[in-house]
Amino acid sequence: MQSKKTTMKDIADRLGVSVMTVSKAINHKPGISEETRQRVLEVAGEIGYVQNLVAKSLRTNRSGTLGVVLSDSSEMVTSKVLRAIEDTCDAHGCNVIVANTDHSPERERRAVDTLISKQIDGLIMVAPLLCSEADVEALRQREKPFVFLMRKNDSVALDSVINDNYLGGWQIIEHLAAEGCQRFLFLMIRDSQSGVERMEGFKDALALRHIDIDARAILYSAPSIESAREAMAERLKRGFDFDAVVCGCDVQAVGAMDALLSAGLRIPQDVCITGYDGVELAQYLRVPLTTVNQPFYEIGRQGTEILLDRLKYRDMPVRKIVLKSQLVCRESSLRRKVHNA
Repeated sequence: MQSKKTTMKDIADRLGVSVMTVSKAINHKPGISEETRQRVLEVAGEIGYVQNLVAKSLRTNRSGTLGVVLSDSSEMVTSKVLRAIEDTCDAHGCNVIVANTDHSPERERRAVDTLISKQIDGLIMVAPLLCSEADVEALRQREKPFVFLMRKNDSVALDSVINDNYLGGWQIIEHLAAEGCQRFLFLMIRDSQSGVERMEGFKDALALRHIDIDARAILYSAPSIESAREAMAERLKRGFDFDAVVCGCDVQAVGAMDALLSAGLRIPQDVCITGYDGVELAQYLRVPLTTVNQPFYEIGRQGTEILLDRLKYRDMPVRKIVLKSQLVCRESSLRRKVHNA
């Protein structure tokens, strides 16, 4: 014989409160105290209450679920953004479904299709590859609200939250120039929107010092330690004619640093090196890495809040948020400190 299903009324009767109070607590709605909310949730757990999300979605035309599309949820960068998304959704009583794309445009398209088929309410696109006007229009045709994180498109009205890549690039050059660097080598990620924005910051800061960036001073590698190490090792075969290596991300900097040290070069005495992102491992390398901290958690939090607002107010103005980055100087670029020691 099947046991009777636990309902909100069962919880209300046990606590001596109204069903409306129980509903507000379970659905994370305002209008009740935090103490009452916790009491309701504790009793719900004790008596085995399980919310019927299918029935709820039929009543409200909402599933209470957001879809997240990202390259790889295990990466140090995206994992911080994802954690913020999950925390923010949990605070609002929402669920999250994550789809990984492995940096593949085709898998990104399929991920969007899959998530929409699961009746999500909206999409969070974390560093999407498909950012063109045509790509954005294709997303609009799916009739689900969406927000871009860590990518933007200024040609269209699009909710987005990004780090100020231009400022971060400028800050790196300002710092390295102050340390006496004059001959720059750039190790970048090919076809990276963020990399292009940072390069503009590099170029403008160098232009003030009457230094041009020659195309031969730009190397490319995948955003991986091994790819960057190989690219730098190959470059060193052509000679050592630079005193600073500016990397597009911290992971590239790790690989480049290994190649430089293996070649017998000293960091920062012979060559300074910088990364970008502010991943935790940067401070624990053989030579702690100078980097630019991106506010990943805040990017995820604010992006999720925007999407949740968009679900409530479809006609609200488009929000394009640019968050400031923070330069963190460590031994890998502090040449003056070493020389003065």
